[in-house]
Amino acid sequence: MEIETARFGVIDIDPSRIVTFPKGFIGFPDWRRFVLLPHRDDSPFWILQSVDDPALALVVMDPREAVPDYVARVPAAQLADVGIAEEEDVERAVVLALVTLRADPAGATANLKAPLIVNPSRRLGIQVILDGSPYAIRHPIASARHEALPSMERGALVAT
Repeated sequence: MEIETARFGVIDIDPSRIVTFPKGFIGFPDWRRFVLLPHRDDSPFWILQSVDDPALALVVMDPREAVPDYVARVPAAQLADVGIAEEEDVERAVVLALVTLRADPAGATANLKAPLIVNPSRRLGIQVILDGSPYAIRHPIASARHEALPSMERGALVAT
């Protein structure tokens, strides 16, 4: 399937890589279908490209790049909305933080308070707000390092 993007031109994607966010995101409730694209080999960032709007591309990262012991404690009812119900689903979930880049790279921040949770087996996602968490909306990420495709280790997502 080909999609048009403002940054990458027309790209060919496998439709099975499309992640649907049934409720959209905070600030983007009407955009629901996205594909995760690598930024660069040496970058901690990924591009969450809208399938439906060529101009909408969000920068995301694994929140553990900014806070190595990051844990998203999410009510089980919210996780159930995207088919994350069993411990096995929780272990396979992908947690992403939205990133704000600045002209000065040292000013880049990640929203650790409202992560995106993706169920990779169902290709469904949701943005959650971690009420009562110690994480910030604008956490500095100047020291983030790059790793392979974002994936979560046991304990990085906890159903409450």
